[in-house]
This record gives sequence, structure tokens and C-alpha cells, in this order.
Amino acid sequence: MTERRLDSLKRFGDVQVPPQDASAAAARRERMIGRIGSTIRAEALAKEARAKRTRVIGAIAVAAGVLMAAGVAWRVGARGAARPVAAHKSPARVAAASGAVVVTHGGHADAVPPVADVALDPDDEVATAPDARARIVLDSGATVELVADTRVAVRAARGERIGISVGEIAVHVPKLGANESFRVETPDAEVTVHGTSFVVAVHDGKTHVTVSEGLVSVKNGAGEAMLHAGDAWPAPEAPAPSAAPAPPSSARTATAAPPRGRPDPSTLDDQNRLLQRALASRRQGDDARALVDLDLLLARYPSSPLAQEARVEKFRALERMGQHARAVGEARRYLADYPNGFAADEAKALALR
Repeated sequence: MTERRLDSLKRFGDVQVPPQDASAAAARRERMIGRIGSTIRAEALAKEARAKRTRVIGAIAVAAGVLMAAGVAWRVGARGAARPVAAHKSPARVAAASGAVVVTHGGHADAVPPVADVALDPDDEVATAPDARARIVLDSGATVELVADTRVAVRAARGERIGISVGEIAVHVPKLGANESFRVETPDAEVTVHGTSFVVAVHDGKTHVTVSEGLVSVKNGAGEAMLHAGDAWPAPEAPAPSAAPAPPSSARTATAAPPRGRPDPSTLDDQNRLLQRALASRRQGDDARALVDLDLLLARYPSSPLAQEARVEKFRALERMGQHARAVGEARRYLADYPNGFAADEAKALALR
């Protein structure tokens, strides 16, 4: 076998190889170099892709391990960082905040960032500092506006419940379904909502409720009272009868508006502050925030000299927000109280639109 191989090699060595054209050799060399370069680049890209997949899979595994260990979702917390909360659907969230607003969850307090969208769990508390405000939106679409120095809690129970221990909230509840409910609990009363806008204030452990729209019931140890738009609880004390004789009937006119009482000068600053704050919110395009201050003004001071302007601003804000039915209702109430008011023509046009 070795001799046959030697013979083959010898014959191969005797073969005359024709000289190769230089241009053909150069072309072949370029093709070989191109193939080698392509192979090197393809291998480099494949190696980089394998490394990237490894990094992504590692990151996912770490994140999954953390979430599985904690069993949580994420919430925005102090300093804008994320902090864990229970991984179930939240019944409410802080949708807006200004100033110092704090959420207490499981005994831990977190500051709410200015760009607020913080989920709330049952029994979480929200507190506003003296210079702060906040807005809570519940799953039903109900909104709860917290003014300064207010503390509320999301209650854990069937139906939506908000507890307020101190301060003041303005609440707007959309029309509820047959099996839905909304309640506000205070230290000495329970307010049940039937689709309305109202204000609840708690000062020195005592509750005050004023209704600007719709119907609510207030229950305490003395019983239950039903409040309609314009009503307050506890009912204001009737003024003492005047000793002066009543004017003759001829001095009265059938179209005279009911007496509204003399405004208390000590509250004029607060009345003006609420109206100016509402106007500032309107200029900033925040009609929802303006509406809260207008409701507060009308609820606290129904006989205010600023009430007419507040009523006009209210039906204008509602119309801009697209709540036409509510705007028409406000315009009609305005016409009933101020038939010759400065915005009577505007209110009539809105009511007839």
C-alpha cells in the first residue's frame, strides 16, 4: 500500500500545472478574504446576542425572585422611589397633591410626590399639612378633595367608605348602581350618599355636613336625618324672634327674595380666599379644583355676598367640564334665586340649550 501511495505522489508531482492568471488569483484572494470577514462578523454578532439574552434573563430572574419573595406590586413612595404594596386591585388612589401630603401604610409614612398617582390600600391614611391639598379618586369614580389639616382613611369593608377624623372634605359621588354604596364615617356620625355633592367637616370631634346637590342621610345616636340640596346638619339654630313689629303687608312684595341674613364680617377673608382660589384654578384650566372651592364657599357661607358670583362660576365650570345636565340644574337654581342677576341671560341660554 505504501508503494502505491508513493507512485501516486510521484505521478502527482509530474503533473504540469499551467501558470495562473494574476487577475484571477487576485479575485479569488478577495473572495476568500470577504468570506473570512463575514464569518468573523457573524460570529461576533452571535456572541453579542448570546450575552444580551443572558443579561436580560438574569435581570428577569432577579426581579421575579424579589416579587415572589415579597408577593407585592409597586407603589410610588417617599422621594419618588417605588415601595411595595399588596398585589390586589387598589380601592382608591391619590390622584393629585400639592404641598406636604403623607400616606401612612401599615404604620409606615410616605410623602406623596407632586406628580401623584399613589395606590391606596384598605386602612391606609392620607393626611394634609397646613399648606397642602389632595384629591382621592375611588374605584366608582367618586372624588374626595382634602383641604389643609385634614386626615382621612380608606376603610376595609364592602362598598366604598372613607373615614375622616379631622379637617374638611368635599365629596362628589356619581350615580351609583343598585348594589353600590358610599359612606363617610366621622367620630360621631355616618353620612350615606345617594349620588350627590356635599361637604363634611370635623372639628373638635363634631361633624358638620352641608349638601350642595342631591341627597344624603346623616345618622348618629339621636337618629337619622335626610338632607337635600341647600340643607345643613346639624340644622342652624333659628334666630331669636325680633321684638320690633312686623312691617305692614303692603310693604312686602310678592317677588321679594327671602332674606339672606347679614354676613359675618369675621368670615369675609375666608369667603374671599375661597373665591379667589377657585378663580385661580379656573385660569389654570383646573375646573375640577375650582369646583371644590366653589362648593366649599357655598356650603360654608350660603348667605355670602359672593354667593351669586360663586353660583355663576359653578355652572360655567360644569359646562366646561362637559357635565351639561349638572350645569343646567345649577343655571336653573341660579335663576330661581337671582331672577334679575348679572348672569341671568347667560343662565337662561344655558337652561334652554
